[in-house]
Amino acid sequence: MIKDFVNIILFIVVLLIIIFVIWYQGVDGFITPVNLNNQTNYLQRAPIQIASANVKAITPPTITDAEYIKNDHKNRPIGGRSSPTRSNFQSSLGDVNLEFKVPIKKPFESDNLKKIKTIGEKLSCKIFEEFLGRKVLIHHRPDWLKNPLTNRNLEIDMFDPYTNIGIEYNGAQHYRYEPSMHGTLNDFNYQVFKDNLKIQKCKERNVSLIIVPYTIDTMDYVNGKIKFKRMTHEQRESKLRAFIIPELTRLMYEKGYYINNENLE
Repeated sequence: MIKDFVNIILFIVVLLIIIFVIWYQGVDGFITPVNLNNQTNYLQRAPIQIASANVKAITPPTITDAEYIKNDHKNRPIGGRSSPTRSNFQSSLGDVNLEFKVPIKKPFESDNLKKIKTIGEKLSCKIFEEFLGRKVLIHHRPDWLKNPLTNRNLEIDMFDPYTNIGIEYNGAQHYRYEPSMHGTLNDFNYQVFKDNLKIQKCKERNVSLIIVPYTIDTMDYVNGKIKFKRMTHEQRESKLRAFIIPELTRLMYEKGYYINNENLE
């Protein structure tokens, strides 16, 4: 009798552990599966996507580092060349008076880059920090970005707390299901769930989140068709810079910052 009772208790404990593990991983129906057969081709729906306070999709600008970005509003230039030497910002937010400067002709150096493993994320961080002229937080997990399924904080790849701007470099696993990346289809669904939750939470906190899809720096158009090819770090950085710099410039202007070009060549 006692042995049977102990066996029942052990069975219940094991069952509860299994249920907890399944719930914790977000597997087995806790997230509605996505019917991949009804989805648009992932290359078409992994577009150049920007998630700021008002989430919208945009087309990547066709500019080069040698071109100027200007805004006709009050005839005041809001951008210079996409260069680390052209980052001199001044705040116009009431009592707040912040200045971000980079010495002319002196590249910005940060130890953050040594801590980032993937090339796309590393180059995005380099561009972000050069633009601001200072370090940003990497792999930032703020308390307000909590996942209700795990009670753990989600991560923003790069975040600047002074301007409330973050950057996410999203690899292929954020846009398509691959067994080698996700294991199960529900793992992919869970990734999509976390991505959408992150965008929603950032909107609620008025955080401007720039989402950089991996297609930005790993693909080209050849005869009107998408073609992935191996690129040098310089080529990838040039493509990322042409995408990130204009959006950062726009967000800085909208938030009340402007680029002071007086000391720029």
